[in-house]
Amino acid sequence: MKKLNGFISAIECAKEENISKEAIYRLIRIGKLKSYKDGGRVFISKQQYEEIKQKKYKRFPRDENGHLIFTKESGNMSVFYARQYIQQKLDRPFTLNHLYYSIYNEKIKSKRIGYTWVLNVADLDCFILNNPKHPKRGKKPKKSVFS
Repeated sequence: MKKLNGFISAIECAKEENISKEAIYRLIRIGKLKSYKDGGRVFISKQQYEEIKQKKYKRFPRDENGHLIFTKESGNMSVFYARQYIQQKLDRPFTLNHLYYSIYNEKIKSKRIGYTWVLNVADLDCFILNNPKHPKRGKKPKKSVFS
């Protein structure tokens, strides 16, 4: 196999970025990445690889000093931390699906910054006050056929 200068294989790119090779192939298929095929292996230019690294979705946005942008102290939170905050306040499990459902149905005020939903702590406290605890779910007694 010949060595290609200035190119990296799609599988190596996926391993280095901790994403699946299918994600790389999907980017190639939809035309966001140009590739070169050599004997069944797919290669990407190193320049495009660097662009992938820059555009990669970051779950926890940080400033140039490495500090989280959205924290409770700043008055705003990302969805991930908002879920933990709600769980602590309600003292029960609270799923991300439930939180996203509440955002989409406008039960919680939020705004979108890039890929991140940003929630205000005051709005979360208001949501918690209006969201009563679910009753404990026990087994319902079976109804008798004869009664």
